[in-house]
Amino acid sequence: MKLSIITINYNDINGLESTFKSVFNQTYQEFEYIVVDGGSTDGGKALIEEHSDKINYWICEPDNGVYDAMNKGINEATGEYLYFLNSGDTFYNKDVLSNISKLITKNAPDIVYGDVNDVDEKTGDSKIRPKKHLDKIALFNKMVCHQALFCKKTLFVNNLFNTDYKIKGDYNFLLKAFTLYQPMVLQIDLIIANYLMGGLSDVQYNTYSVKEIPQIRNAHFSQKEQQLLRRYIFNPKIESLPLGHIIKNTLKYILQIKHPNLS
Repeated sequence: MKLSIITINYNDINGLESTFKSVFNQTYQEFEYIVVDGGSTDGGKALIEEHSDKINYWICEPDNGVYDAMNKGINEATGEYLYFLNSGDTFYNKDVLSNISKLITKNAPDIVYGDVNDVDEKTGDSKIRPKKHLDKIALFNKMVCHQALFCKKTLFVNNLFNTDYKIKGDYNFLLKAFTLYQPMVLQIDLIIANYLMGGLSDVQYNTYSVKEIPQIRNAHFSQKEQQLLRRYIFNPKIESLPLGHIIKNTLKYILQIKHPNLS
């Protein structure tokens, strides 16, 4: 079983160097490493060339944004499972891929969903991000960090990242994957990566996310489904009731029966 690790980079040579060290130091080496650089002018290409003996495929050329770069990596990947570790992000420890490979071999899931350690780019402070259940209904409310996910390559068939989205293409990809393939998710109590806060998604949240999130929801949920989810599943009043968690799960079960698109 082979993994494909994909790193995208643009003018972040220090972050790229940290990511490289993290990848190269993994105890499990049955993976291919793909690096997609958007035409960096800060020495990134030279750094990639310096480590080209440890990189299976790399390219340095202008692209049309982060998701175009990620799609280039997907198209070159030959592993059964894909993982995106962007420039500046690092694996939590040297045994991450070893542990992931054992879990995949044992369980054969479509998606492995673990934890991430959020690291403040300015202060260096970090905390483990709380993990919640991952299914299509949960995604309606909130996207998960893609650094927490190993995805089977088959989920990308007819489902590359939509480059019309600037920072929420991964959200659209995951919702579409649940719609097309109803993937089996293996949720694990394993910290996968250190996620560097302050990147594109954080900086441009108000610019793009406020617009893109409703567009993506409308593409994957009918207006009726959205109304029902807000009324019964993501309603704080229900959650605050005695046995609110049980009530919410019961309502969720009923909605999934009546609305198969929510399964």
